Amino acid sequence: MPDLFASLMTAEQHRDEVERLLNELEGQWRRLSNQERSDLLNPASLKRMRRNLRVATLKTGSDNVLHVIGARGLPIGRIDSSKKSFVLGSRPVVKLNPPGITDLSDVRVEAWLPIASDIIVGVGLYDRDEILVPFNTKQTRNRNEASSKQSSQIVGRSKALVESLAPYVGTKVRFTPVVTVGMLDA
Repeated sequence: MPDLFASLMTAEQHRDEVERLLNELEGQWRRLSNQERSDLLNPASLKRMRRNLRVATLKTGSDNVLHVIGARGLPIGRIDSSKKSFVLGSRPVVKLNPPGITDLSDVRVEAWLPIASDIIVGVGLYDRDEILVPFNTKQTRNRNEASSKQSSQIVGRSKALVESLAPYVGTKVRFTPVVTVGMLDA
């Protein structure tokens, strides 16, 4: 999930935010010594703080997602053709939603995560705990294109699949995309 972390806050933005907070602390409480400021702005300290922030951010988001999954259930999708497969992107969760509707608790919002080349799990409906969903060729391609667009890298079961999706890679993000041919089923 490197793309997700990069989109949250860059290392430079994090350093700027820490400096801003230190200045605010000094304005409200006391002046920091040069050693205290230096220790807090040390690259190793900043790296540790940023890692802790990412973990805390993911934990908070995970609690919300777990609550919604608990309420909506967990559909399991399986591709109905053995000749087709899902790709895995550097942003692996594909969220499909109508314009302006992003809350996962809204039944119009879908979220899907491939867990094998032919299996994908998602967020279900409120009236069912678990359901099995067959994915046809068109639905499979739709999820693969969506995953490719939001990712800087993709990996797939075949070179032909990855090459067919390469034009989509990174078209919804602001960084240089990299296409990697690999095997999901090693």
